[in-house]
Amino acid sequence: MDPHARQAGSHQSHERVMLDNLTSLHTVEKGSNHEKYHIKHKGHESMHASMFFLLVISLFFAHLGLTIWKKRHFRSYQLVSLVGILTVPLFICATHGWYRFVAVWLGFCAITSVVMLKGMQKPMPPSTPRLVYKYFYGVHLVSGFFSLTGYFMLLFGVMGLNILFLVDQKTWFDVGLHLLFYGFYYGVIGRDLADIITDKMVFIMGYHSTEGVPSKILDDRTCALCGNALLVTEGEATVVENTFRISCGHQFHEFCLKGWCIVGKKDTCPYCKERFNRKDIYKNPWDKPHVLLGQYLDILRYLLAWQPLILYADQKLYYLLGLE
Repeated sequence: MDPHARQAGSHQSHERVMLDNLTSLHTVEKGSNHEKYHIKHKGHESMHASMFFLLVISLFFAHLGLTIWKKRHFRSYQLVSLVGILTVPLFICATHGWYRFVAVWLGFCAITSVVMLKGMQKPMPPSTPRLVYKYFYGVHLVSGFFSLTGYFMLLFGVMGLNILFLVDQKTWFDVGLHLLFYGFYYGVIGRDLADIITDKMVFIMGYHSTEGVPSKILDDRTCALCGNALLVTEGEATVVENTFRISCGHQFHEFCLKGWCIVGKKDTCPYCKERFNRKDIYKNPWDKPHVLLGQYLDILRYLLAWQPLILYADQKLYYLLGLE
């Protein structure tokens, strides 16, 4: 036999033996760690029951406290929740090395900061309010599209339909979860920021006041949300933008009113503060999924901002009480 071939075969046999030894060593080590874990936690059933009881109690009282805080001091609750939503997921992703989220977060915050600064200028350019409303309405639409796409991707993946697109299941679920998370996360942030900036804009323009009469008188042909003239009357056919009239009789541009209602979560007239039914605005069937999405986003705010903090506080409580 060729000496080189014999040497190569011997080398391969040696590598195979080493690989088998490493595999068996890893199996033994894994089994040993698993056994140590069971020995360490043997007889801790009552301790684990106490930990679960503390977790349930803390979640209940935290949710109760947050609900009371939201009802009595909504503005402070909204501000603290917004800070939590912006910082908690960012901190988790940065510490785990998920830099794609950090890069998207920085880009979104940079663009949104420019838009919000424009909305707080004094005096405010006439084109700014419509720019702000369209931007946040666009954020809402895009986040809704991402959320629905991610949801259906996960649904199709569970049914095994990903093979129709020639994509393996792991990649399919990974993309679906990313789209679902990004859609929900930026949908929540966009709604909260839109709620803040819309109040400031209408106050700066003078057509809105928290108390008393607004500083400006609203003309019948002027939109109180952007201060620009209405191009068409209600019900008039147009290819640009429709005009909407609410129950109090005041009229607004379509995109301005949808930004005020769907994204900003408002159901009162910005001028006279009379409450109206938001369902009158959602005449198109494709508007209703965005309304439903907005209701779910309010629930996700709790999961994104407060749930990680509650679980972290529970971990500290377990440590102080000596629970493992």
